[in-house]
Amino acid sequence: MIANQLGYVGQRAENVTVFQESGLPAGLIDFYIDQKMTRAADILDQPDAAGITALETGKAIIAMHLNEDTLDILQFWVCHSRMPKISIAALSVVLLPS
Repeated sequence: MIANQLGYVGQRAENVTVFQESGLPAGLIDFYIDQKMTRAADILDQPDAAGITALETGKAIIAMHLNEDTLDILQFWVCHSRMPKISIAALSVVLLPS
């Protein structure tokens, strides 16, 4: 999998540990935005919480159901966030082996 530049993101810490021990980039999902979240305030709470976690731990992974509304809300958050040290990147970029 490393040769194919793949990584693993999951919700179970033991799975992440197994993949990391094999040398595969892996991370645990910290926050999730699903299809049932429709209120902008609820969606905005997730990157806010992830930003705080990222500042405290150095990383936070948000999994989300992508749709136009979610992307618009996330773009709004990026433009108006009060956390200037936070950057958002696709997992495909973050989990590439170094």
